[in-house]
Amino acid sequence: MEYVLLEPLKLEDAYELLSFEKENKDYFERFVPSRGEDFYDHYSFMHRMENLIKEQKAGIGIYFLIKNNHGNILGRINVAEFDRESGHGILGYRIGKLYIKQGIASKALQMLLDNADTLAIHSLSAQTTIENKGSQKVLLRNGFVEDTSVAKYKVSFNNSTDDLITYRWVR
Repeated sequence: MEYVLLEPLKLEDAYELLSFEKENKDYFERFVPSRGEDFYDHYSFMHRMENLIKEQKAGIGIYFLIKNNHGNILGRINVAEFDRESGHGILGYRIGKLYIKQGIASKALQMLLDNADTLAIHSLSAQTTIENKGSQKVLLRNGFVEDTSVAKYKVSFNNSTDDLITYRWVR
């Protein structure tokens, strides 16, 4: 397995991150809806990065890049819509195609959860499609349970429809 570390998102990583996103665009869109072509435009991407950095500084988002010991981006792991009062947020992560099936997502999530106290995270929710068995395994290995109080619902993308499953983690 690759050596894995989490680094807070910073503007200096924007060019490398944009390159990572472009290289993995087709792969990611097999599992999640497209972010649209403007996402990959340099100026639009920089604007989004600046907004994420502002959210991070305001405490309403927790954004990390997953890197190896050479500083290469392997993926991302995020807690969006973070409510500092309740300590709840929505987990998201993505691993580049070259790095899948190496335990990197599981390790990165474990590292995030190991720092839950420091980050003031008390609970997380996450969603994945019923077809994304890899993501389900990552969540279950890290103590998430299916949240049966949230009904499964359909999501459509790439000319396909799939059920979304919601998972929950509580410290």
